[in-house]
Amino acid sequence: TFLWFKSVQAANKEAEEQDKRDGYL
Repeated sequence: TFLWFKSVQAANKEAEEQDKRDGYL
């Protein structure tokens, strides 16, 4: 469960950074 939580956190961070990049364009 901990590994799953960590992977979910990483995915959320990736999505946030992607949103920021899209926002700058």
